[in-house]
Amino acid sequence: MGSFSSFILPLGIKPFFAQAGLGWCAASYNGETFVLNEVAVESGLAAKMVRKYSTKALFVNNVALSDTWYVTDEESNVSPSAGVRAGEGAVAFASVGDGKLGYIGNVNAEHGSNVAVLAMCGLL
Repeated sequence: MGSFSSFILPLGIKPFFAQAGLGWCAASYNGETFVLNEVAVESGLAAKMVRKYSTKALFVNNVALSDTWYVTDEESNVSPSAGVRAGEGAVAFASVGDGKLGYIGNVNAEHGSNVAVLAMCGLL
């Protein structure tokens, strides 16, 4: 559904999001297990989304937890040495002006990410 994270160079992420007033920048690139962050997603919408899924993703940093739709699972398969830092997210949705801007870091078009795109577009 989207392939932004597969084709943008990591150094291009920060200036892209800066145009929207967001401080997001490229962070880690890992395969992990994600769980839905119910603090960030309205309960009616959360009920229609995938609760947990695994994917390889390019994370962005400096993302508020309230804007991070999926967080790393405690049992994620990421190696301890690659530990994900606070503020990183692979699926984010933030208010920008009168609208919203979403980011899906998944590089392999997993079902959970496709559902997140539909949710961001108001199609669920």
